[in-house]
Formats: sequence, C-alpha cells, structure tokens
Amino acid sequence: MKAEERRPAEEKRKAAEEKLAQEMPEERQQRSAEGEEQQVSPEEERPPAKEQAAPAEAAPRAAAAEPEAEGKSSKAAAERGVKGTVQRALRSLPSIDSRITSGLERFFSEDRLSGQAQTVASSGLAQLPGLRQLAGQPPRPRSFRVHVPEPYPGVQYRRSKNLNDRYLRYAENGSVIAGQLEDDGAWLRVSASVFVPVRVGGNEILEPVPDEEVSRQGRTQEGLCTVQ
Repeated sequence: MKAEERRPAEEKRKAAEEKLAQEMPEERQQRSAEGEEQQVSPEEERPPAKEQAAPAEAAPRAAAAEPEAEGKSSKAAAERGVKGTVQRALRSLPSIDSRITSGLERFFSEDRLSGQAQTVASSGLAQLPGLRQLAGQPPRPRSFRVHVPEPYPGVQYRRSKNLNDRYLRYAENGSVIAGQLEDDGAWLRVSASVFVPVRVGGNEILEPVPDEEVSRQGRTQEGLCTVQ
C-alpha cells in the first residue's frame, strides 16, 4: 500500500516540477524582455538630450553670427555713405562750374575795366602837352623849367615824396632843373634824397624843356649842390 501511495505522489511532484520547468523559461524570457525594454528606453530618451544640447550649441553660433551681421551692416552703411557722397559731388558739379564761370567772367570783366581805365588815363596824359608824354617814356634824366604863380619865388625841394617834408632851399621861378619822373609823373627825383613835386594845389609847376634848348643855353641847374 505504501508503494502504491508513493507513486501518485511522485508523479504529482514530477508533473509539478515539469510544469515549473516549463514556466521558468517563460518568466526568464519575459524578464529579459523587460530588461531590454528598460535598456532601450534610455537610448530612446537620448535624442531629446541632443535636442536639449542643440540650443546650447546654437547660442555660440548666434553669438558668432552677430559680429558678422554687424560687419555686413557697417560695410553696407559705408557703401551707402560713399555712394551718397559721390552723388552729392556729381550734383554739385554744375554749381561749381557755374561759380568758376562767373568768377572767370568777373575776372576778365575787371581786367577789361582796368584796361579801359588805363586807356582813359593814357588818353588823358596824351591830351596834356609835354610832361604827360614824358611820363610814359622810360626813366631818364630830363630838364624842367620851374613855373610857379606869383608872388611865389619858386618851389622848395623835398626830402621825400611828401609835400610837408621840405628843405630850406628852393628852386627859383624860371630856373631849369634836371631829374627823373616817378610815380606816373607826380614827382621829379633830382637825386637820391631830393625831390620836387610836379604839381602843387592842382597847378603844374614844372614845364619840360626840350633837349635842344638845354644844350643851346647850357643853363641847367643840378640843384643837388645848393640844397642844404
């Protein structure tokens, strides 16, 4: 009886062991599958980590791009400034040309007026006898007769071309003195520091003497020897 009772018990135990043995691989496979899922999940979560790192990497790139943008904007501004300067210069060329033209016209107009004034002065000198004609000739010693209105005895010599800078001595009325005309015929230089005015008070007091008359009469006075 005992042997028969043991057989069913052993059979039950073996069946349980076989069942347990069959269940164990399934649990192991399930556990290994769960482990793989746990291992794969961190890897699947890595792309977000890269996505989080992307903004951090983009920040230096943006910071590096800012100087480039500033450089490009400053270069564009400089180019616009140069173009504006060139355009303003081109626009101002007509006004510059007009100013130059008006300046040249004014210059030549003044030159023409100066020539007209010189012509009038020359014609005025040509209308006066003797002395005005000598004023246009090259400077050389000429002889003049002193002719002052009465009651003046003559004309005083001057130390300079100043009517008030007088010597005590004078050239007598009717005497002949020699010298060179200066200042467009306004003064007669007798020597280095002796002068005689050609006109006083609007009156011409020196009359030119022809060279023939001077050589014939031989009465020319140098004047310098008697001036003190």
